[in-house]
Amino acid sequence: MSLSKLFRPRILISVSLILVLAVLAFAYAAANVVDESGAGDGDGVVSGYTITDIEYTLASDPTELASVGFNVNPTSGAGAAGDVRITINPLDATPTWVVCVGDNTAPAWICTFGAGALVADIDTMRVVAVQ
Repeated sequence: MSLSKLFRPRILISVSLILVLAVLAFAYAAANVVDESGAGDGDGVVSGYTITDIEYTLASDPTELASVGFNVNPTSGAGAAGDVRITINPLDATPTWVVCVGDNTAPAWICTFGAGALVADIDTMRVVAVQ
């Protein structure tokens, strides 16, 4: 291909259009900014919230768990938790999620279980918290 063919108007317009579209796509992608918020899920340290002061309360039958209380403290950039849920099922079971009751002005949350939450079956507690 000779150099004169590269500078034809049709080729120059096509290349210019491709460059303009590439710049616009990059600018659009750079404008997609999501505000930092609190959300976390997983084992160990997860950004968003720190769970502290875990307290277990036994039911009248001491082989069952009545409730779990804990504090949900936001890390940097996260607001107070507005929805907190936990599961205490064994790892090999299908999770049963319990909605916790808390106060947005204080980090204390209480999760109450129905009958059948056997202490002997609990091998993990998974907390999911969002703003």
